[in-house]
This record gives sequence, structure tokens and C-alpha cells, in this order.
Amino acid sequence: MVRAIVASDSSKNSAGQKFKRPTEFFLSALRLSGATITQRSQKLQEYLRLLGQIPFTWEQPNGSLMLPGFGPPPAACSNDGILACSLSPARSTGAELDMKSLTNDAASPQDVVDVLSIRFLTAKLPDNARSILVDFASTGDLGSNLASVAGLILGSPHFQVR
Repeated sequence: MVRAIVASDSSKNSAGQKFKRPTEFFLSALRLSGATITQRSQKLQEYLRLLGQIPFTWEQPNGSLMLPGFGPPPAACSNDGILACSLSPARSTGAELDMKSLTNDAASPQDVVDVLSIRFLTAKLPDNARSILVDFASTGDLGSNLASVAGLILGSPHFQVR
């Protein structure tokens, strides 16, 4: 039965057609970024509350909708972006990133965008999104822009789909 389901055309065509649930976004962002949970982990619970995803509190008996056209509400997207952009050592969010270790092999803004997008998305960003982030990474000090570039990739629609 499982083999038939996995081998079906519907299963093959569903890749990239569903949005991650906010909890799924939250956990995958933490996992893929290599974030370290700090002593202020109650802040992470606050982000889950902002996303409307406190464990075991979904009000509808049927769970959240994950069909095309029923993406996360705009508020959830903005909160995803807030979480993504705030995962940096400079903030007390309950999780910290070592941005230098995430971008060891990157020497230029183009490299930073490519290394981070491959890490978070398993592929390079499409050219239009990539060029926007490269322009952003090129302004000011590259080292101080690392967390923002990572946050923008994590908060992008490319990271929102599964």
C-alpha cells in the first residue's frame, strides 16, 4: 500500500505544492541553521505562540489546511520572517547561530548567498531572488550582513514550501 502511494503520480507531483506548517518552518529553520538553544528558550515558545502553533492547541478538529491556495496567513509569514531574521548572536531569542561556521567557504557576497541557499534550500536561489540578495549582501560590511542574509533566505517563499 505504501509503495503504491509513494509511487503514484499524485505523490510525485505534490513536491513543492504545500506550505510548511509554522511549527515545521520553525523546527526546520532551527535545525538547518545549526542554531544552539540558549538558556532563554522561553523566547522560542513566544515565537511559537506568535505563529499560532503552541503544541496541542489547534482549535479545529481537522488540523491545519495544507492545500494549494490555503497557505499560511500573512501574519504567520511575517512572523516566520521575524524569527528567521532574529536568529543571530546579537539577539536574545533563545537560539543563537554561529554565522562564521555557516559561511566558512564564502569569500564574496555571491558565495555567501549561494552557500546559505544551498544549506537551507538544497539548491541555489532562482536568479532574480539571488541577485536581490547579492545586492543586499554587497552593501556595507559583509560580516555584519551574514545573519540578515540568512534570515532573508529562511523567511523567503522558497523556504516556506515543502
